[in-house]
Amino acid sequence: MMTPSKILAIPLTLFAAFMLFWAFTYDDQYSKFVIFPVILLGVIYVLSPQLDWWWYQRFPPDVPEPIRAILEERFEPYLRFSGMEKDQFRQKTAMFRMNIEFKGPSFDDKIAEDIQFIVAANAVLLTRHKASYLLPKFNVTVIYPGPFPSPQYPLDFHASELFEEDGVLIFSAQHLIKGFFEPRQYYNVGLHEWARGFLLSYPELPWPTGADRDWERLTQVSGFQKDALFAYVNRPDVELLPAAIVHFFHFPELFQEILPDYAALFERIFCTARD
Repeated sequence: MMTPSKILAIPLTLFAAFMLFWAFTYDDQYSKFVIFPVILLGVIYVLSPQLDWWWYQRFPPDVPEPIRAILEERFEPYLRFSGMEKDQFRQKTAMFRMNIEFKGPSFDDKIAEDIQFIVAANAVLLTRHKASYLLPKFNVTVIYPGPFPSPQYPLDFHASELFEEDGVLIFSAQHLIKGFFEPRQYYNVGLHEWARGFLLSYPELPWPTGADRDWERLTQVSGFQKDALFAYVNRPDVELLPAAIVHFFHFPELFQEILPDYAALFERIFCTARD
């Protein structure tokens, strides 16, 4: 992607190259004209994240057209937004994605663009009404093709995980995609882990106090049995409150009916503009 900082660097690079050519070909005194653009190029390189972010805050980018089509056709929460909300959601998703470092299990793995945007869209669903809609504590995402073990769960090939100490979210691409496209059939592990990240980022918010019986109420909302959900994610410690947040977004009508106490709090936290 050609970022603003890269575009800014192009004429300086061309000018420096031309001056070097002129110095070697005709007169070495032209070499002194290389110093200033080289210094500027160094400044641009060091400050490129800040320069790009400054530009995009004033001229927000949109997601690529294929990603927009996916949102319009398949992402149910997005379809409930107004026209302006849809525009803002796409822009914030594009910006959020820029602030995540995506990795695969191998050093040179490339993560597909659509998966990157799916990860970012799940996060922005939670943060879109906040003035600061990034979650800077969690800026690394690792994508495995399928279920994976980890040092925390070495014997369990699981679908997702959040490692707070390093600010890392880890997903099985297989589960991530299913949960995004068919959340009423497959649990959305992407939204679940970002909900955990949101909870850890804003522990001071008025979160509901969960109880074991609330797993039964969630089952009434989605039809996902607790044991089946745990087996699908395949971690022994799937958390109730992130699961409730996932249900709030994907089953809004039944969630409001069956867990009105949770719904009222989540409505204030996720659907109202606030700092």
